[in-house]
Amino acid sequence: MQLSSRASSLTPSLTLSIDSKAKAMKSEGIDVCGFGAGEPDFDTPEHIKAAAMAALEAGFTKYTPSSGIPELRQAIADKFLIDNGIDYKPSQIIVSDGRGAHLYVFVDCRLQTAADNQGAPFVFDLQNLRDNGTGIGCSDLGPPSAGRHLVGLRALNNDGQWTVRRTEIDINGTLATIGQSDTVTATSAQDPAVVSAQTISCGDLTISKDGVQQP
Repeated sequence: MQLSSRASSLTPSLTLSIDSKAKAMKSEGIDVCGFGAGEPDFDTPEHIKAAAMAALEAGFTKYTPSSGIPELRQAIADKFLIDNGIDYKPSQIIVSDGRGAHLYVFVDCRLQTAADNQGAPFVFDLQNLRDNGTGIGCSDLGPPSAGRHLVGLRALNNDGQWTVRRTEIDINGTLATIGQSDTVTATSAQDPAVVSAQTISCGDLTISKDGVQQP
């Protein structure tokens, strides 16, 4: 059976490979501190187990908002205000274990992964670890490439002054490269420009409203 290029390019998880190596070394009696899987070496505390079981019994098993459960974000905002004297609105708080959005292109009648200049998958993520942006949109940044283009979006808060960095993503086959950039100002965390920098959108279309929905 012939596999697609995407399937053939899959490799074992580096994180799990490191974790397996650490566990194998421990089994040989070697004193190892394993940081691969990002999990503690002790059992889950009983009160956390009880809370998880209570949530299951209550039917709290469905998808949650990508920015976090509203009640949890409110609790975090309350904590910041009471313990730290910092007044944040729940809408300014994101609770996430990370989110990455890979860029795909349709080339040669196939859906393929777009890659950067180093050959790595072109990824957007909420932590901006790849420096490609925290959101994805389409904007007209003006000459020399007038017209609506794919852009990476990144919202920045500097002492209460919000700005959004917009960077064109140039596509050539399966190669994605960084193009021209500009910066727009925003009035608050609720400004549409800031909100769009934390999701996937194009004009009036958004991933949450117009994307594939969970049945």
